Amino acid sequence: MDIKYLRTVPKRVYACILLLSMITHNMPVYTEAIDEKSIHTTEKETVIIDAIIATVFTTNGSRIICTSDMRPTLDGTKRTFDDVVLDKLIELDAETINIIISDDEIDRFLETVQKDAGLDREHLSELFSQLGYSYEEGRGQVRLKQLIDRVIEYRVRNHGSMIIEKKDVVAFYDAHPEYSEEEYVLRQAVVLKKDWEDEATIWKAAKENKLYDAITWEEPFTIKACEVALDKSSMLNKAAKNVVSVEATEEGYEITYLEEKHEKRLKTLDERYDQISYELQKNCFDKNLKEYQEKLRASAKIEKYE
Repeated sequence: MDIKYLRTVPKRVYACILLLSMITHNMPVYTEAIDEKSIHTTEKETVIIDAIIATVFTTNGSRIICTSDMRPTLDGTKRTFDDVVLDKLIELDAETINIIISDDEIDRFLETVQKDAGLDREHLSELFSQLGYSYEEGRGQVRLKQLIDRVIEYRVRNHGSMIIEKKDVVAFYDAHPEYSEEEYVLRQAVVLKKDWEDEATIWKAAKENKLYDAITWEEPFTIKACEVALDKSSMLNKAAKNVVSVEATEEGYEITYLEEKHEKRLKTLDERYDQISYELQKNCFDKNLKEYQEKLRASAKIEKYE
């Protein structure tokens, strides 16, 4: 008998059927589908429960996929049917390498989450509920996430090709040059008109190297060439250690001083080494993960029920 839909059953056998189906996974479960409009919700009538929409078969066993498996992950990400299939395949693979997530591990993880976020169990249950899960179902999702992470760590991250050698980094560096943007380190100061007669007086003091020590400057800040307004770009053509702008305000003058000037240049290998290593490792991880997922799919048979 093929698995069809677990749609409507009397409440007194609801728990038994669901429990058995979850334990055996590949046990044929069938109840006669009926028109949902005719269903009542009194204790004496039947209630609508989960629908079995597919079964995943591998040489290691099988898993059923229900409509409830299509609920979002705990971070709110929507699940596709393919996402759920991969989750089931990884669950089955975990059994072959004896990876198990214990209740104690889940308890410790949730205790840490509650402590860090300042949540009690009631608030955590509320968060689970917003995603359509009971507290125990939420724990199950935590278990699933940790199980998948641990299998990926074993099957993908521990793969030999994840090791990045220096020659690989150097080759990437040579093939993909990267340049630093031109940057300017500026300081500004505001002076009062009563202390400085006019702009010409300020420029004269600056030219005679008497201005810098005569006023109080704000903390320096860095600006990239691409962030400079077009009408201000010409002032930064001056050499460093010079006043580049004096602008009148209602009460005085705003003075801009070019403290440092960093020209566009080729970034060194040392500057980029960590970033390149990370990028190469990510590329390896993505490649290994894709190959692992394709291998899982190739070894499985998916039976969907319309």
